[in-house]
Amino acid sequence: MQGGKGEALFHVEQSLRLYRTAGHRSGLGNALNAASWLNAEMGRGSEALEYGTQALAIHRELGDRTDEAAALDTLGYAQSQLGNHAEAVAWYQRAVDLYGDLSDRHDRAEVLIHLGDAHRAVGDDGAARHAWQRALALLEDMDHPDAGRVRARLDGRWDGDIAG
Repeated sequence: MQGGKGEALFHVEQSLRLYRTAGHRSGLGNALNAASWLNAEMGRGSEALEYGTQALAIHRELGDRTDEAAALDTLGYAQSQLGNHAEAVAWYQRAVDLYGDLSDRHDRAEVLIHLGDAHRAVGDDGAARHAWQRALALLEDMDHPDAGRVRARLDGRWDGDIAG
């Protein structure tokens, strides 16, 4: 599977060059965010944080709050992959708050799952349950099939995969 991620990263890096050349800031921010996520998945934490920080700065510069929230989530994921779960909690909470401001229930639910996972990783089971319950309420309200994976966490049938 590493080969698939490596190939994906190769293509993302090509898109970074093209977006930079074209001066397309929004595309560049999205490609940086993708590079951040892929680097985190591949265990390249410092690269993930570097790309993610750049993505966040561009989205803020452009006033793109939806992509800013996505970058915050990615930075949380990168910190989780590095084992910095307390830092991940902070990034995820910022993403949850921003998605709430944007009334984006689906993405807010997804990040609440991540937030719960990070809370659990630092040993705060109460905060983890609270985040997962909030995610479950949103997903059930949307009749979303991901509600089952949140129920599994709440029922103790979760395998501990941070990415969910």
